[in-house]
Amino acid sequence: MTKCPDCGKDLSKSAASCPNCGRKLRQRTGCVAGGCAALLVLAVGLYLVGALTWPSAPPPAPAARPTPVTPPTTAAAAPTPTPNPCAEHVELKSLEWWARELDRPPLWVAQNHKINLWNSPEKQRKVGEMRPGSRAMILAKQGDQYQVRSPLDQSVGWVSAIQVTRTLFQDVNTREPCSP
Repeated sequence: MTKCPDCGKDLSKSAASCPNCGRKLRQRTGCVAGGCAALLVLAVGLYLVGALTWPSAPPPAPAARPTPVTPPTTAAAAPTPTPNPCAEHVELKSLEWWARELDRPPLWVAQNHKINLWNSPEKQRKVGEMRPGSRAMILAKQGDQYQVRSPLDQSVGWVSAIQVTRTLFQDVNTREPCSP
């Protein structure tokens, strides 16, 4: 039951007019008769047109030039200098750390979790992967980002310091710790 807006008498919700004062009442219609279906079809159509014509990724922004990291050289002067095989590396967070963080068994993490390498410090496009706990030589630094070469797939990309446990100096040939 509803009330007539003019005289206040009780009316049936399905009444076309008030039996007391004769006021015409607005007929309520179902959603389909009211245009809900047409509105839904229009919304879906606009979504599909937008999804098909919208670019899938924004154009890459010009990145700041990274600062190359050169391995430290020895102070002793020699007639023919030999390159120092000692270089700075990153060590990613361990498998155990990720197992606690993701609340998963370590075996699951080992089989399913990889750390992404990005094409730029702004993380626009994935270019490679590294395993938890792995180490990679630092090629360049920019802010809190490191450019490295993945030992997993040999891709070159950027990893955030958030993923890194520590940096260390390591011989590039023997992988033994060394002093710069």
